[in-house]
Amino acid sequence: MSKNEGELLKLAIRKAKYTVEAFAKEMGYTSRTSLNYWLAKERIDYDVKENAANVLGVTVNELFDEKNSSIERSVDTEKEALRDLVDAQKQLINHWRETVVGQLLRNEALLLEILYRDASRGAKSESEKLRLQTEAKAAVEARFQELRDQVLGTR
Repeated sequence: MSKNEGELLKLAIRKAKYTVEAFAKEMGYTSRTSLNYWLAKERIDYDVKENAANVLGVTVNELFDEKNSSIERSVDTEKEALRDLVDAQKQLINHWRETVVGQLLRNEALLLEILYRDASRGAKSESEKLRLQTEAKAAVEARFQELRDQVLGTR
């Protein structure tokens, strides 16, 4: 986390769900321009810190002590929650991809079964039917691998 006190104050204002304009008025400024001056500073004058802490209902140490800042802890908690959300989304996408592969394979298998039955009608012997069945099975397995590589290959 930055040691910039202006950044810490921005985070505190955001956490308290203030707009910059509303917070500036609470601090006694007539416009947000004066407050923006302090928000851009690396170090803020103590009287401004004290006024901001009073408006937010915390002590100056709670507001600006980075190591013990509840704001910093809440930001870290939010970052962790976002990481968890991203991980869950990745798992959901992977599951969706696997579902799509399954559906595509089912459609391919059905089509190949139809083609096999159509071809085997004209087969003259059991050995020819067995050969057609073996070819259909090999075609299904090859198509399965092709679809799996195509859909899941981008992992």
